[in-house]
Amino acid sequence: ISTGGKLLGTYTVDGATNYDWEDLAAFELDGEPWLLISDTGDNGGVRKDIVLYAVREPDPAAPPGPLPLAWSLHVRWPDGPRDCEAMAVDPVAREILPLAKKRVPAQLFRVPLPVAGKDPGMLVAEQIAVVSDMPQPDEDDLARAPAGMRYMSQITSTDLAPDGLRLTVLTYREAYLFERA
Repeated sequence: ISTGGKLLGTYTVDGATNYDWEDLAAFELDGEPWLLISDTGDNGGVRKDIVLYAVREPDPAAPPGPLPLAWSLHVRWPDGPRDCEAMAVDPVAREILPLAKKRVPAQLFRVPLPVAGKDPGMLVAEQIAVVSDMPQPDEDDLARAPAGMRYMSQITSTDLAPDGLRLTVLTYREAYLFERA
């Protein structure tokens, strides 16, 4: 999709299974543009592991076709399943940053980007921070819309600025900008 919202192409990814794809991160690593697909959704909290898929970002001028899978990572959470719709990539630190959805405060994790040619096997995400500044619905919110309001503060997407200094976090109703100290 262009910056103006125009559809540039639709692609399938060879070798990837869509269990519950949630977020897509564009990043540059060693001068090459990449896309990382997060198969991290888990509404029921039952998945033993999640999968992160990487493809080289396609050239929008080239004819659309299947994208070859460059690599995938199988990841477990350190203390059991959780739902995660948000993931960013920090190419400077060479880390993937999943941000869990439902727990309060929200938990930020890291997973190392793989080293070329090495299969890391099953990885365990490492919690590195909590995002405690996310406003939660108050009693008035819950009285107005008890069924839906409790979900409005849940995190649905995140992205890291290319310089790694600002993290944008989206919920169902708001966007927040956090600056790295």
